[in-house]
Amino acid sequence: MNVRRVLLLLLALSLALPILGVTPAPRIWKLLKAGIDGVAASSGEEGGRRRAPWIELAADRKTLDSIWKSHLPGKPGDADFTAETVVFLLLGAQETGGYAIEPVTVEPPADGVLRVHAKLIQPMGDEPVTEAVTAPYAVIEVRARGIRKVEWINDGRLLATKVVE
Repeated sequence: MNVRRVLLLLLALSLALPILGVTPAPRIWKLLKAGIDGVAASSGEEGGRRRAPWIELAADRKTLDSIWKSHLPGKPGDADFTAETVVFLLLGAQETGGYAIEPVTVEPPADGVLRVHAKLIQPMGDEPVTEAVTAPYAVIEVRARGIRKVEWINDGRLLATKVVE
C-alpha cells in the first residue's frame, strides 16, 4: 500500500469516527512550562536538602505564586482555579546537565487520586554532560479539582507522591 492510500485511509477514518459517535476523550491537562533553569536553591528548603524528586500542588492563586517564586524563574501565567489545579514536578538541584522532566499523560482523577505519567530523563553513565548546576521541572495545568493525592509515575514506577493536607 503506498503512502497516498494510507493517508487517504487515515483521513477517512478521522472524518468518519465523529459521525459514528466515536470521539477521543478530551485532554484534561496542558503543559505550562518545563525546563532546567529552576531555582537551584529549591532543593535546600527548611534548613535541609529536600528529597528529590517531589511534587507541589496549587489550587489557588496565592499558592501558585508562592510555589512559582520558590522554585521557578519568571512569573506564572493565569489558571482558572474554579476548574483547574496546577501540578509542579520538581527534581531539585542536579550537579550536571542531562536531566529533564517530560510529561506524557495524565489519568483522569479516580477517588481523588491524580496519576501523572512523566519521564524522568537522566544522563547515561558514560554520556558527556554540561558541568553546570541545573534544576529540572515541569508544570502542568490539570482540569480537575478536589485532588487528595498526586502520583508521579515514570515508566510504570511510582517516583513521587504528594498527599494534599
